[in-house]
Amino acid sequence: MRVRRFAAATLAAALMLGMAGCADDEGTTSDSKDAEATAPVAIGANLTVGNFGDQVAAAQMDSQSAHIEGTTSLGNGQVLTLSGDVQVGASLDEFKLAMVAEMADQGSIELRLIAGTVYVKLPEMLSSSAAKPWVMVDLSDPDNPIGAIFNQLMSSLDPSKLEQLYTAVEDLENLGQEDVNGVSTTHYRVNVDTAKVLEILGSSEVAGIHMDEMLQDMPKSVTSDVWVDDDALLVRTATGFDGNMMEMNYSQWGEPITVTAPPARQVGKLPL
Repeated sequence: MRVRRFAAATLAAALMLGMAGCADDEGTTSDSKDAEATAPVAIGANLTVGNFGDQVAAAQMDSQSAHIEGTTSLGNGQVLTLSGDVQVGASLDEFKLAMVAEMADQGSIELRLIAGTVYVKLPEMLSSSAAKPWVMVDLSDPDNPIGAIFNQLMSSLDPSKLEQLYTAVEDLENLGQEDVNGVSTTHYRVNVDTAKVLEILGSSEVAGIHMDEMLQDMPKSVTSDVWVDDDALLVRTATGFDGNMMEMNYSQWGEPITVTAPPARQVGKLPL
């Protein structure tokens, strides 16, 4: 049951991050002659169900990178804090991620994604070798349950699927203007069809769990609160269900980041 719930929660997070995290910017630019002739418009303050995904993804493709600080509060009272940098791209090979997740009394996990490969640095208690603290997750191994979950996460970042993912947005509510972390934002509430997202992502099965079983532990729709600035760049996202809450804060858009693979001699096998 816990594995099933974890897979479901992971896919829900992938949905919200993937929709707003990576896209090809083809087809998202406007006819600029008319736009140049008019006064600047706060794009982020006027999003609709029809253009929400396109505008948010296009803004991030233009900025390319951001710093992320997040907190995941689990139903059992545990709190996971996240901190790192992300660079989006037109393909997964261009997508970069460096993230550290810390849980009180259980150590930290470091995650790096570069050139389509995921590297994970486990806490000492879970590491198979002190000399090789890193493991490489094989996203193509169908018999590796952790790899299968990561593969579903990565598939949500596939730019070719984003246009289809936008069709899963059922409702978008504009909740007005708010200041978040010193930034003027527009607050939106987004409802997404869970089953449709899993179908689009090709998530018929994850880690041996069929989609029908996952849906038993997931709501029919996932609600996320999203705060964007005038340029439609993410400032904060918050998603919660089944007693869990994930909040992500975004800043430093457009600043360069560097992500490198760990030395090969420090990379071992994933203990299963």
